[in-house]
Amino acid sequence: MEYTAFEMIVSAGRLRRYLNACAQNKSRTLDLYRANLRLSGKFLQVICVVEIALRNGVDRHYLKSYGNNWVVTQTNPGGYLARPGCERSRATAQKAVNELGEYYSHDRTIAELNFGFWRYAFGLKEFAAAGSTLLQIFPNRPRGINQGDVFNRLGEINDLRNRIAHHDPICFEGERISTQKVESAYHCAIDFLDWLGLNKSVILKDIDFVEEEIEYISKI
Repeated sequence: MEYTAFEMIVSAGRLRRYLNACAQNKSRTLDLYRANLRLSGKFLQVICVVEIALRNGVDRHYLKSYGNNWVVTQTNPGGYLARPGCERSRATAQKAVNELGEYYSHDRTIAELNFGFWRYAFGLKEFAAAGSTLLQIFPNRPRGINQGDVFNRLGEINDLRNRIAHHDPICFEGERISTQKVESAYHCAIDFLDWLGLNKSVILKDIDFVEEEIEYISKI
């Protein structure tokens, strides 16, 4: 009865992928579905910490370069976000400012901007337009890690973040059970905290339980 009741809530179609991956074993199917929810929630907590740390690092850097309200001033003619190739980031920034309206403040704008905006700060066009200095926010960046590496690694995290936001499973590779993409994105996230010069043991204390859930899913 438990499986039938659960199926009524989440739909047979949504459970089918889990059921197939678990060889039609309904008990394992429910176990996997719940484990995926736990993993999604726990990884999202880590992503939130990384996103806040990253955006604050970028913000501090550009406050020094462009002054207060840099998000607004740099979308104006002559600003780096107004240069060719930066149209996507410029539109994102303008949308955030416009939606705040009378409640605008620089801090609120920074909080309003999405993960994609911070990722594209390391995009080829945006990075160059702003003077190619943004890697300075990573005092512990390993030798050889360049702007493209940062952009691509943030892309891995953003892809998983979007899947979680859309309630899509993150425990599959094709039709088989796999947490490989989560593991890769998770290690990228941990690396960014290290590169930013942050003590990950302190900042993620009582927050990071991703590896435990990955281990649990590996045994289902």
